[in-house]
Amino acid sequence: MRHRRGKENMNNAPDFFLIARKMKAAFEKRLRPLFEKALLGKQALKKKKDGEMVGWLDGASGKEMKSIIAEDFPGCPVLSEEGKHDWRKWSPRAEKFFVIDPCDGTHNIGTLTPMCGAMLALVERGDVKFSVIWLPFYPLRHRGFYFALRGGGAWQHIPGEGWRRLAVSQKRDIKEVFVWLEGARNETFGRELAFNLRAIIATRRARFGMSSCWSGTRLASGKSLPMSIDVLISNGNKPTDNLPLVLLVEEAGGKVTDHCGRKWSPENCSDLVFSNGHLHDYVTALKLLRREQRVIRI
Repeated sequence: MRHRRGKENMNNAPDFFLIARKMKAAFEKRLRPLFEKALLGKQALKKKKDGEMVGWLDGASGKEMKSIIAEDFPGCPVLSEEGKHDWRKWSPRAEKFFVIDPCDGTHNIGTLTPMCGAMLALVERGDVKFSVIWLPFYPLRHRGFYFALRGGGAWQHIPGEGWRRLAVSQKRDIKEVFVWLEGARNETFGRELAFNLRAIIATRRARFGMSSCWSGTRLASGKSLPMSIDVLISNGNKPTDNLPLVLLVEEAGGKVTDHCGRKWSPENCSDLVFSNGHLHDYVTALKLLRREQRVIRI
């Protein structure tokens, strides 16, 4: 399904499609040179207090993203992954605010691996209303811009064609599933080791730590990929890592809950299961089986 200018029939869609187009142009012009410079190895990384790595790109990209957001949402609070927030205890007071991840995949850039990107999400009254994921090094140039609108779908921009609507895979056989896992560090995988291992054993193949922006967009694009990503499990992620993906996956027809199958929220979005929907209950049941100390036989 393609979106064509002037054909929108969704609430507020014309405004947000316009905003998305403007953001895409701004990201390409203002963020791309920063990411290209960093990928050439011109970035020294240092360890933050929480043990994560950070470089100059995070700050430079974040500054540009805040400026871009302010053009259409003046005065709206923006919370950055690199800001002075205790994400473990955060409880946003503002009814409407943005969360941004200026550089998702810092470790990948540190190894000169181009699986990285930038993400943002507009949160309003406890729900994600609009999100953007940008992959500067998508294999086909200028096709790495994605956005989602609550009630308005999930979209990828295709140069020369416009917006292409995304849809998750329709895979239903757990034995054929491709599962990806994301987490800040090995420690976060380890805290849910039994659950993660059960998911890996139950499915056909798995990948680890590709970066949240790449994992989420692969899941949301599952129906159109030669090999679909059907389940994504996040472990210990920050709201900046997960909230942009929540909306993209849900608007592509998927389902998102915490590991136990409970509804996600801005306060409950660290350990999540994203799926194509058909397999969701099976995957979350693996967590409940662990709680009851039963043995699952595959």
